[in-house]
Amino acid sequence: MDPQRSRIVLVGTPAYTDPGLPDVPVVANNVTDLAAVLTDAELGGFDPKHCAVAPSTASVEQVGDLLVQAAEEAEDLLLFYYSGHGLLGPRRRDLYLSLAGTRPGRLAFTALPFDAVRDACLGSRAASRVVILDSCFSGRAIGDTLADDAVLGQLEVAGTYTLTSAPANRTALILPGERHTAFTERLLHLLRTGTPAAGPLLSLGDIYRHLHARLRSEGLPEPQQRGTATADLLGLARNRRFGATADTTLGAPPAVDLAKLLEGLHAGLDSRYPRPRAAAVEELADWLTLGGPGRVQAARIALERAAANGLPVVAQTARAALGRHSCSLPAPDRSAAAPALPPDRLGAVRHHQGAAVVLATAERVAGSITDESSRARALAGIAKAWAGTDPDQAERVAGSIADDSRKTEALAGIAASLAGTDPDRAQRLSGEAERVAGNIGDGSRKAQALTGIARALAGVDPDRAERVAAGIIANAKKAQALAAIAGALAGTDPDRAERVARSITAESMKAQALAGVARALAWTDPDRAEWVARSITDDSRKAQALAAIVRALAGTDPDRVERLSGEAERVAGRVSSESYRAEALTAITRALAGVDPDRAEWVAGSIADGPRRREALAAVARALAGVDPDRAERVAGSITDEYHKAWTLAAIAESLAGTDPDRAERLSGEAERVAGSIADGSRRAQALAGIAKLLAATDPDGAERVAGSIADEYHRAQALVGIATVWMGGD
Repeated sequence: MDPQRSRIVLVGTPAYTDPGLPDVPVVANNVTDLAAVLTDAELGGFDPKHCAVAPSTASVEQVGDLLVQAAEEAEDLLLFYYSGHGLLGPRRRDLYLSLAGTRPGRLAFTALPFDAVRDACLGSRAASRVVILDSCFSGRAIGDTLADDAVLGQLEVAGTYTLTSAPANRTALILPGERHTAFTERLLHLLRTGTPAAGPLLSLGDIYRHLHARLRSEGLPEPQQRGTATADLLGLARNRRFGATADTTLGAPPAVDLAKLLEGLHAGLDSRYPRPRAAAVEELADWLTLGGPGRVQAARIALERAAANGLPVVAQTARAALGRHSCSLPAPDRSAAAPALPPDRLGAVRHHQGAAVVLATAERVAGSITDESSRARALAGIAKAWAGTDPDQAERVAGSIADDSRKTEALAGIAASLAGTDPDRAQRLSGEAERVAGNIGDGSRKAQALTGIARALAGVDPDRAERVAAGIIANAKKAQALAAIAGALAGTDPDRAERVARSITAESMKAQALAGVARALAWTDPDRAEWVARSITDDSRKAQALAAIVRALAGTDPDRVERLSGEAERVAGRVSSESYRAEALTAITRALAGVDPDRAEWVAGSIADGPRRREALAAVARALAGVDPDRAERVAGSITDEYHKAWTLAAIAESLAGTDPDRAERLSGEAERVAGSIADGSRRAQALAGIAKLLAATDPDGAERVAGSIADEYHRAQALVGIATVWMGGD
């Protein structure tokens, strides 16, 4: 990396003129200290003249000038860092980065569109382009977080490495006593001190892996990386601890004053929102678990008081931590009592058990399922849920599955989850999955298992993935495997993805695969996506592909959106099969719901197939929830099927949890009542499982209660897995 041919732009917004956007004073420290580290001759080594720090009061135009100039000058590295509130457009769900003068009601004119950052990156000739977003989302108190597939797609910038501070459904955090936001605090600590787990330079991949492990171990939102390609090999700073003995604690955070810790906990416990309350309760337990004996001793009395006031999960974690350190702990000095957690605040806490405990519960429930096939299927889901956060646990659960087909599914799912972070392990698990699949006697189930393996291998070893697919005897299953490979490759290697899709002989599966390629390309190369969509001969799949492009272009090109959505409707109208036509129209409704709800509702109403019409209306209601809750409720009320109505009401409640908690509570209660009225036991259990997952992010206690009410053990296990997946930052 050549510092003289590199350019850096750092943007941080600590204060806002609009009262609707809370100030985040520590963001000023984020930018100042990161600039100091990157330009330190012994660390980043970048030329201070080429590291531009935007003024804290910078306007959209000023930030744009800095970024465009840097993009034009950069030849080696272009780095853009932003810290502040990330906001979504109210209708089109496009991402904006707030600045000092941002007005939430006028984002298009007062905030920095992420599309502008994307365009600057795409227009730069820099060999490496890196975007780091530490968005301190103020949660649902000021709007939606990035909990939307469409918004996540915006972070996929071709040829650019993007690192974000938190998953889609979690907010970035500021911990008491820390100088920076949680993510940047740990990023700076790593850049300043290094790690023995990396080489002489800290690459972007090293940084991501270290921060992912560190933040996860502290119970904090886990960072996400996108579009890595080979960019994660880029060295960003010198590693001061290259060659040192590895830590066993991932670099324990500095000691925290107990009084300040409890002060921060009180603020969390006083929050009107369930998630911050749950996080505050868990923070004490996580802090204790990770601390050394001295810190355990300091927190002992406060933890005992918390346990005595009805926080059994914290108490359980405390006992485990104290047991590990019992040999070095003297009896607590009760004369130096720690500040008490006020009972009135404790009474307001709605704690949840934590993802690990929930998955352990799910495993126990799954173990009691008498039907072997259902038990194996439930355990496979649990193994895949563990994969992203604890691969060892995932492998253990997968190894306990007796059914070879489901064991193969679990191993392939774990491999797919690890493809971007631990490719060697992903390769090993894929090989093991292949060996297990070889034991499957039933040809159809064996082909299905090999399809899952091919999908898992596509992101790690596409050559091997294609060889696995080629070994499938049944043509239909082989086509499914190739379509899965094409879908997995579409975001990283669209040329190969398209080649694989066009190699499929079965026209229906070829159309499905090409539609998948078009969907992936829609976010990065809409022109090519449109060309691929137009080459699809199956009208139903073509309409769905065009709808995906409409969704990707929403908010950026209204004329094209109108043209393509109209074309998609005309193409769908040519589909002779009522079922396939309904499928296409449902996809169009979803695409239009966030852009033109009137038209979306009209399209949904034109669907003759009852279940599909209800599904489409549910999509409209969910899209309207954040901007027009009255209308969202009206649309939900028009859904006659209890299953879809219950799920839709829960989705609206989830969307309103931060802005209108009373209404959200009423709607979630109504969703439960509607679900409970479903006569068919299986569908009732499915509806309740869906409601539990929707509630997980905003009402942890409610989610667990709903899951516990499910009588069917298989669906109860599924519901618990869904809750844990949300808490772990999954989707």
